[in-house]
Amino acid sequence: ECRKSFLPPEIGLLTYTSKIRPILEYASPVWGGIPKYLEVEVERVQQRSLRILGLEKDTLPTLKERRDKATCNELKRIVEVPNNPCNRFLSGNKNHTYERRRTRDSTPRQLSKTHRH
Repeated sequence: ECRKSFLPPEIGLLTYTSKIRPILEYASPVWGGIPKYLEVEVERVQQRSLRILGLEKDTLPTLKERRDKATCNELKRIVEVPNNPCNRFLSGNKNHTYERRRTRDSTPRQLSKTHRH
């Protein structure tokens, strides 16, 4: 509509970032681990919007970059707030007092059962 109305691309970009992108990013930290083919479909909406506005693809950060950032921020907020209800789903740091792997020298290795080696 912006191109038909001869409005500047900045108005179209503002419309996209305020009306369309929030719908595409709604609850993105929850569904952020979507399969690649769905990720491509979501990115296609942004690329198409930018193309309609006559702007370059790299005008805005990709939706994947924004999803990753939102997911990191959400996890950080969950971890930092001690009474967050989601904390019960996170396992705490585990400090083991025992060695979990054997060292190479502690067990003899038998390379083969033949006498060739």
